[in-house]
Parts: sequence; C-alpha cells; structure tokens
Amino acid sequence: MSKKVVPKGSQLRIIGGEWRSRQVQFPDLASVRPTPDRVRETLFNWLRSDIHDARCLEPFAGSGALSLESLSRGALFCHALDLVPETLAALSTNLKMLGAAQERYCCERADARSWLRNYSGEPFDVIFLDPPFADSDTKDLLALTMTPTLLSAEGRVYVETGTALEATQLPEHAVILRQKQAAAVHYALIAPR
Repeated sequence: MSKKVVPKGSQLRIIGGEWRSRQVQFPDLASVRPTPDRVRETLFNWLRSDIHDARCLEPFAGSGALSLESLSRGALFCHALDLVPETLAALSTNLKMLGAAQERYCCERADARSWLRNYSGEPFDVIFLDPPFADSDTKDLLALTMTPTLLSAEGRVYVETGTALEATQLPEHAVILRQKQAAAVHYALIAPR
C-alpha cells in the first residue's frame, strides 16, 4: 500500500497558543496563500494584549491560518468567510480536529465585500484583511471594515498586501500602528483614531 503524499503548500503549522505546533491541512489551490509563519509570529506579538477574548473576523479566510492562530491564542470567537467551498470545508474540519467548541467559530460561504456592506451584528475586535493580492482594493476594504458597525472602538485591522500601505489608502479616521515587510508580503496593523 502506498503512502498518501500531501502536496507541498497544503499544510501549515499553528505557531502559538493551545494548539502550538499542530499541523493542519488545506486545499492546494492557487488562490490560497497562507500568511507565512514569520509574519504570523510578528502579527500575534503585536496583538498579544488584544487577542484574548476577542471577537475576530477573517473575510478572505483561505486556509484560515489567522482564525486558527486567534482561537489557539484565546480569541472568544472567529467568523471566517470565503467563496471556495473546499477551503471552508477544510477549515471546519481542522477546527473540529483541533477540538474547537462549535460556539467559538463560524465558517460561512460569502462574498466578503457584500457581507461587509450588509453586516449588522456585534462589532469585531480584530479584523484580518488578507485578500488575494491581484484583485484587492485596500482603500475600499479599509473603508468598509473601519466603521463602528464592524469594528469596535478599540478594535484593530490587520492588512496584508503585495505593496506597501500608503497613508492615502486609509480612511481619515484611521492610523497605522505598525507596518513591516517579509519578502513579497507587506503587512500592517491599523486602528481607529
């Protein structure tokens, strides 16, 4: 009997918290680009005091790496959105395999921009914006997410892009707290003023 070979790039390791060092699998699709380990480590160092008991939203979930890391590090709830059924099914399977309580997460098939425009529930404390680099409009996405309807008053928005974030891309009531680059990935943490 031959051993099943997992395609390169279809696994990731959770780097911190309760599920530290656990491996999860996700579909090997060109549209799925998980946040690299080094970037996740920096991001969650930035969010160290903000992630525990936080309500998180990941509108372009893909592998769900940021939702998984958040829950592993004590987030209260994560809502993950994606249009690809295979990625959502894999994320849901990973959460069950890790033993996440069902009331701590929601995996929903939805168009992120439509969902953001129509959301009317409780605001989120952390929003992870990691859209496909090729078709993202960072300015529009930030304007959608940095409203009191979506982001709590003390909330944070993480943005990952293929180019450096410019001040002109921010809503006027937003400020970049931190910004870095790792290879082709530019990332920033933003807060309301």
